[in-house]
Amino acid sequence: MMILLLAVRISSRAFQRFTRFSIYTIDRISDWRMSGGEKFALRFSRTVSVKWRSGQGAVYNGDGEPRMITELDISNFRHIERLAVAPLGRITLIGGRNGVGKTALLEALWLFTGANSPGLAMAVDKFRGVSERLDPNFSASVFRNVGARQPIVISTKGTPNGARRSLELEVDTNDLVTVRSDTSGISGLTETSGGFRIVGVYTDENGEKYTSQAWQVIQTFDTPLPVPAPLAAGIREEQARIPDRIGARFMPARHREPTENLSARFGKLQLAGKEKRATELLRHLEPSLTALTVISTGGSSVIHAYIGDNLPIPVNLVGEGFSRMLELAVGIADVSGGLLLVDEIENGLHYSTHQGVFSTLFKVAEEFDTQVVATTHSRECAIAARKALGDKGDGAFAYHRIDRRDGKLSVAHFDAEMMDAATDFGMEIR
Repeated sequence: MMILLLAVRISSRAFQRFTRFSIYTIDRISDWRMSGGEKFALRFSRTVSVKWRSGQGAVYNGDGEPRMITELDISNFRHIERLAVAPLGRITLIGGRNGVGKTALLEALWLFTGANSPGLAMAVDKFRGVSERLDPNFSASVFRNVGARQPIVISTKGTPNGARRSLELEVDTNDLVTVRSDTSGISGLTETSGGFRIVGVYTDENGEKYTSQAWQVIQTFDTPLPVPAPLAAGIREEQARIPDRIGARFMPARHREPTENLSARFGKLQLAGKEKRATELLRHLEPSLTALTVISTGGSSVIHAYIGDNLPIPVNLVGEGFSRMLELAVGIADVSGGLLLVDEIENGLHYSTHQGVFSTLFKVAEEFDTQVVATTHSRECAIAARKALGDKGDGAFAYHRIDRRDGKLSVAHFDAEMMDAATDFGMEIR
């Protein structure tokens, strides 16, 4: 963990501006006493790669009222020229062949919820097991036509009142870009970015625009200040303060959240008295489960399961599907009022458990007012979700299949009648 201390006297106003200047290696608060005895704290917000570990979801919690996204439109992201999906429900499943853009759809939603952190575009490949890209070539995999300077545009419509919001991301790939950060309030703080800068413009439901930017620093500073090495290179962000921003968590298909992190988040669920919802969901996989609890042994905390009258055992030993569903339940609670994005939701689950899992999943999502958007390759999974949620009313469930024909993407929405026909006649809907 890196701590940054600046032994300089900064005015209150200048310091407030300086705290908007983010450094990706720092995420802690450190106190420093000035020569006159004053005490202040430096807090640098998390950006591109803070505390990232393989398989760890990234959370961007908003503090506004909960809302639902009902329509999604994506342009110029990865290989997607244009993709429009509607309606989205409390639980939405996305099907389609490999490589049509199912995971990209989830990634676009993740970028949208981090609208004031354009540097996330440099980290999005981590969900696919690719290291963070800190060179101009990263843009070729994220921006569909970077040479034509076409921005990524992600727009949504949703509740309340059919509100429309959008995020536009544009990359500047000039060989050398000089950035002077006036937000610091410190004269002479000048940096040179090598190769690229990303600018994000978020437009809210009232037409108000919020501009943020991220860049890689290769050269710094023209200043007499004694600045430590962590400030001398890396990814910088200047983040707009967007009110009422929703939260999101991404669950990759192949990676799992570190045990310590999951245990800490489950502990919060216990403190809120909500852990029984996770137990209810997991009983569809292990009917003899009686309780879940966090037990600390050997300096680490691990979630244990009580199965029947036996002694508690670590949940990782119960099975892959069991651990996956636990992470899913905790994730829903973690982003209350926001989005849980799940790649290949059926992984680790036997088809016979699908209907019960979706029934309870809907209860948990509704209780925490969380919207779940997930991809699937499983026909059984999609049909089981329809059976479980068919009587929950409009807005409870939606299923879409992405297809590619002649290089163009299209989206087929399967309504209740089509889903029922697929069940009765064995139609292919994946």
